[in-house]
Amino acid sequence: MKCTLSHRILTYLIIFILVSELVPGVQGGENGSDSEGKKKKHWWSGIFKRKKDPTDTREKVTGPGGSLKIHAGDTVITSLLPNRFALKPPYRWFYALNNEGTVIHFLPPLHKWFHNVRPVLIDVRKKYKRAKLMNRGKKHGHIGKVGTLVAALMFESSKKENQKQKFHFNLFWCNCKHYVEYLSLGRVKGSYKHVLFQPMDKKCPLYAPLTSDMYTKILENKEFELHDNQKGTKQVKIKLKIHGHWPDYVWDSKRGQ
Repeated sequence: MKCTLSHRILTYLIIFILVSELVPGVQGGENGSDSEGKKKKHWWSGIFKRKKDPTDTREKVTGPGGSLKIHAGDTVITSLLPNRFALKPPYRWFYALNNEGTVIHFLPPLHKWFHNVRPVLIDVRKKYKRAKLMNRGKKHGHIGKVGTLVAALMFESSKKENQKQKFHFNLFWCNCKHYVEYLSLGRVKGSYKHVLFQPMDKKCPLYAPLTSDMYTKILENKEFELHDNQKGTKQVKIKLKIHGHWPDYVWDSKRGQ
């Protein structure tokens, strides 16, 4: 998708807002406070925040990536500009592939937020050793290990020596949170109330049903087909396939499973 001038302006605006939240203000008292010592709030404060879900009882643990405990299937987040001081939205969303800190991430470079994306694998214990992260655990309805298998298929299919597959990405309607939600729950249900988690657009390739009972079939066949929601000949089907053995990062080396 061609990046228009409006896309670039929007991207820079979001970066400006994020940096303004992380860096102390220059107006008012010291560190961005007013004359009474209260922290000065910007007009955009809270634009990315969501109301807490009272039914969400997950234990969410915050800490540096180097020591944060992570289990396969967990959702992990950090600030868009990772740092060790603050954990503020908008976030980078990761899906954990094993218990050893390997996560998959769907986010193009900051100047290409409306382009297709190739997923990357990251060892958060090394890359974000000192950065502040949060492990949000697993949502109710998590589909288990099958999400890890599909994540591996997506990454392996994107390698240059394989299919060089790229996946649709849009900052609002098909971003890294949409991908993590799909791998975790097998479905994505965005909301117009949330700026960066809108309902998926028709080009987002996350409409194929994915359930826990597909695990054995995907494990044995080493393939899965994604598709978007465009009609007729416009619909894009992406056949993911691994040749040979499943990669080691799918399994936890200590347990061998």
